[in-house]
Amino acid sequence: VSTQSTWGIQQAYHLFNWSVEGVPLASRLAPNIALLGTLENLLLSHPIFLTDPYFAALCLSKEENNNFAKTNSCLWRSILASIINFDDEAAVRENTLKITTITHAHPDCQVAALAINQILSSIFCGSKLVNKKDIWEKLKSTHLNGILKDMNQIDMEKLENSIFVEDIDDLELDDHVEWSHIYKPLGCACLAATTTNNFKNLISLIAMRGGDADCNCSMAGAILGSRIGLSCMPSDWLSYIPQLTWILRQIDLLLQVSGLIS
Repeated sequence: VSTQSTWGIQQAYHLFNWSVEGVPLASRLAPNIALLGTLENLLLSHPIFLTDPYFAALCLSKEENNNFAKTNSCLWRSILASIINFDDEAAVRENTLKITTITHAHPDCQVAALAINQILSSIFCGSKLVNKKDIWEKLKSTHLNGILKDMNQIDMEKLENSIFVEDIDDLELDDHVEWSHIYKPLGCACLAATTTNNFKNLISLIAMRGGDADCNCSMAGAILGSRIGLSCMPSDWLSYIPQLTWILRQIDLLLQVSGLIS
């Protein structure tokens, strides 16, 4: 059964073009293709990705010995769905799934992206501290049964443990086998949602644990940064960010479109 949609095909072409062209002002910082995950690179060469990306992602997720089906690289894109229509829970859910499943069809990836975006959208709606029980109950609620029923018990336990994590060591971020599993950055995001207001301390702590530190830190940073605001982030770290003025301008434009700022 084809799962193609006009929007999905457009996004597939955008992803393909971006893999070639990158972001002009940032292109000198790293090779463009290196900014994509292994799964995305596999999909870009899939014969039907540009005509039916959702089905291509689904096929790839079901391939035997596919070690990349549960990786975290979809989070770089899906996190944007928490901003547009942030005050509409159904829209956040729909947009998150549309963005995530275009490359990551595995249900682990879908629920992790949903959990992170539920946290962010609640922050944008005014919550300074997130109730993890609410997030967990929403993931188990009726509208997500179609996803959760495909998970085995071990995955459900990992999901619950990641959401209710209280100690960073429990996440085993330096696990040599599952270091890029999508529940790792989810756990880091949940820690950032409830445990601290010290940005530098938490991000340093996560980075020093190893593993897929860039994704783990970015998801935690997105949550904590949204909670405390730009003025509370370490100025010495901000001073080292290349093209900071350009980046902040893009953020302002996105926030204006979403209605978060005027």
